Amino acid sequence: MRKIFVSGRSQRGSSVIEACILLLLSLQIFLGVLGLVAFMSAQLWLRHQSYEALICLAQGQSPNHCEAQLRAAAVAVVPFGQISQVRLWERRNHWNIHMEWRINSKWQLQFSHRLRKEHLDLS
Repeated sequence: MRKIFVSGRSQRGSSVIEACILLLLSLQIFLGVLGLVAFMSAQLWLRHQSYEALICLAQGQSPNHCEAQLRAAAVAVVPFGQISQVRLWERRNHWNIHMEWRINSKWQLQFSHRLRKEHLDLS
């Protein structure tokens, strides 16, 4: 019977390779989760700012002024993507907003809100 001798050096090398693979996989998962959290936070912030733009419009400000405030707030907090379209308008009993946020040529989100006049007390 022949004995096979495996040196400790080769075992340590395979442990280092396994640790590197595990580290890279863990880093990739962490960055993916971090990107998802950043994307969801940006989406929530933009939804909130679109609602704030409706309140601005309800207070009698011009649609252009409210849109400028929305764009300034978005640029200040969300470092990626851009607001490609904003439309604010008033109807008889409510205010509306439609906004489009583009991350790149393939990814976009659209937000639409309606604020009913009887639900808002501006006094």
